[in-house]
Amino acid sequence: MIIGLLVAAGYGRRFDPTGTVSKLETRLEGTMVALRAAQPLLAQCDRVIAVVRPESTRLAQALAAAGCEIALVTGEEGMGTSIACGARQAALHEALGMLLVQPADMPWLAASSVRQVVQAKAAAGELIVVPTYRGQDGHPVRFDRSLVPALSQLGGERGARQLLLRHPPLRIPVDDAGVVRDLDEPQDLESAPPAPGSRHSTPS
Repeated sequence: MIIGLLVAAGYGRRFDPTGTVSKLETRLEGTMVALRAAQPLLAQCDRVIAVVRPESTRLAQALAAAGCEIALVTGEEGMGTSIACGARQAALHEALGMLLVQPADMPWLAASSVRQVVQAKAAAGELIVVPTYRGQDGHPVRFDRSLVPALSQLGGERGARQLLLRHPPLRIPVDDAGVVRDLDEPQDLESAPPAPGSRHSTPS
């Protein structure tokens, strides 16, 4: 089983420091940003788990209506905490084979890139697969099921970078700026894809 893990629990303070406008509920071409990020996963994965905060009712309802399984994260904020929450729920599926971690603020991701990550052959036995665009590491990041227990123990903002250092990934180039382009600030909605070396490339 291929499970996509959509991390949709951030507060998006850079997008709106007042907290009035939800970045992930902002509409891009008529569709919620988080829903656009979920669609490529839904097209290529057997199941998609969306990690949201309990107060994000409208976001959770939209993602559930699209076909996502919802995991509610509480307590400490951060990418690591959210990944751990989703990984624990993914581990309940005994047929789990791989887990694809994708931030929900990347609405330009193409389904074809997700498919390339899923289909990549780790000839050297790599446990992690990372798509790259013009030399930048991107998302979704694919983790072998054997790493799910370690993902379940993450916390805070650290994410899974230590796992990538411990288990050098297979990097596959894709022709899709959407694997590195995220939405941090309102002007990002209109900006061009990032140049190599920009802040937009921060895998997991």
